[in-house]
Amino acid sequence: MESNTPSNTPSNTPSNKPNTSIEFYENFLGFTEPGIEIPEVRSATAFFVELAPRMKKEYLNKVRFTMRNKGFDYNLPNGEVVSLVPAKFVYIYSDSEYEAALKICGNWAAWKRALNNKLFFNGTPEGNQITFDGMHTWREQQELRLEAKARKQLIRAADSGNVAAQKAVWEEFRAKNTKGRPTNQAILLETQRQAEESEAIESDFKLLKLATGDTKAS
Repeated sequence: MESNTPSNTPSNTPSNKPNTSIEFYENFLGFTEPGIEIPEVRSATAFFVELAPRMKKEYLNKVRFTMRNKGFDYNLPNGEVVSLVPAKFVYIYSDSEYEAALKICGNWAAWKRALNNKLFFNGTPEGNQITFDGMHTWREQQELRLEAKARKQLIRAADSGNVAAQKAVWEEFRAKNTKGRPTNQAILLETQRQAEESEAIESDFKLLKLATGDTKAS
């Protein structure tokens, strides 16, 4: 059975189902997929259904993503149907903004131009019929995810006897407590606290309602 997905659309788009797994976003390649055609655009906003200039059909034919939390099928002016991907989660589950930019638009210069778009960067104000977060909130959530990931790896290394990791945990503890060297028990309690905190942050992301469309879930 032939797909109606256009040739310049990333093949790893989600189906129109209630839930899309975190693994999907972690493995999403977008326009970094080998052999994919990267459309020439001046700004990454051309790829977003909420931001593309609606008076120009040639721009709407390039739409591949949504700013909202839920993906959905979209009819392009040229008659093709694409499954729009929530770019927010592609960004959050990338390991850098540069990586996310290439996945979403394949062009760093186009991404930088998009950052000048107030709606793209700030999102919609409360009370709008269609609401979505701005790019600045994506950055905050990506930083939290990467911090939780790094802290978890550090604490696991410390627990396994890695001296450098143990030193790093101690240095973080000392930065928060300036009353002298703590007891071994205090260091152990702090290590356990950080491990629990890291697990809690990671758990929050696992519980994200990726397909609810409710921006409050983020």
